[in-house]
Amino acid sequence: MPSIASPGALLAVVLLTDNNRFSLVEQSIRETGGETRCDAVVVVSAPPEMQRARVMTRPGMTEEKFASLLGKQVPDAEKRRRADFVVDTSKDLDSTRAQVRAILQAAAKLPKRRQ
Repeated sequence: MPSIASPGALLAVVLLTDNNRFSLVEQSIRETGGETRCDAVVVVSAPPEMQRARVMTRPGMTEEKFASLLGKQVPDAEKRRRADFVVDTSKDLDSTRAQVRAILQAAAKLPKRRQ
């Protein structure tokens, strides 16, 4: 059963079942070394100014909380460098969906590499 990890603002594991259905399980991957438990890593990424604008719309978010969150994360450039696939969410939703569809198709053909 191949699986994909999707780190970024939201980190997740996507599992491909035997009947080619995908399921999503939220999990911190890069910060915990979990990439060794999946077959591919997908980074969901946006430019820093867009990421900041999105995060600042969350209820109760402050500049201090945002800075703290960033300080605890692997830098985006490092996540992108270590990823097998990158979803650029700086464009419209149709673009993001198209990228995800292409990644899921490619990932379904990947060999298992989990430890």
